[in-house]
Amino acid sequence: FYSEFCGSEGTRPDHLQDDRLPLNQETLSLAQKEDQSLKPFFEQVTSENVVDKDSSGFMLENGVLIRCWPNPVSEGADWGITRQIVVPQALRQKVISMAHSSDWSGHLGVNKTYHSLLQHFFWPGMKKQVAMFCKECHVCQMVGKPNQVIHPAPLHPLPVVITPFDHVIIDCVGPLPPSKTGKRYLLTIMCVATRFPEAVPLSSITTKAVIKALTTFFSVFGLPGCQPPCVLLL
Repeated sequence: FYSEFCGSEGTRPDHLQDDRLPLNQETLSLAQKEDQSLKPFFEQVTSENVVDKDSSGFMLENGVLIRCWPNPVSEGADWGITRQIVVPQALRQKVISMAHSSDWSGHLGVNKTYHSLLQHFFWPGMKKQVAMFCKECHVCQMVGKPNQVIHPAPLHPLPVVITPFDHVIIDCVGPLPPSKTGKRYLLTIMCVATRFPEAVPLSSITTKAVIKALTTFFSVFGLPGCQPPCVLLL
């Protein structure tokens, strides 16, 4: 029962053994008794046999304070009583870190981290503390979902174009598998009015190479006719 919390040996891989707390039952029991916030729970300790299936109760198991919690999915069945270690204040941050930030936890969200902890642990104000820990987690801030809602950028419809080549759309595609002549990129040009496409193969997409290709294109079809010339770069 204590293998996930204390430092006893288990079957987990060696690289996960460091996630365990360097505790034994005696040390945990002493830490619980010295924690004044747990005093009301010690006063509620009763025998395991009289713990109600429909309400929480506290008991001592080998000197360790345990909360017997009827799991909501159990519907009052005997097998549905979950035994939770009551965690003293000095160990709570470490326990949350194990459930959220360790190699095997996966940086889950507040609710999943909280419900994962509920299967083994309890202390007053646990969900609030879990929420604060997840909110301040550096890894989650860097790669996780943002806390705020990001509204989509407003869409601006393109103007209706009638005259050919007044507006053109330009994009660069690649790198692609090289051709026989070593071309790995395409400069694509499309007329907005007629949808006429042009694809110019390029060896590179440097400024010099792109300008040379555009000069060749505009020398054939003319510069965009709008004032100023409208070229859309994708």
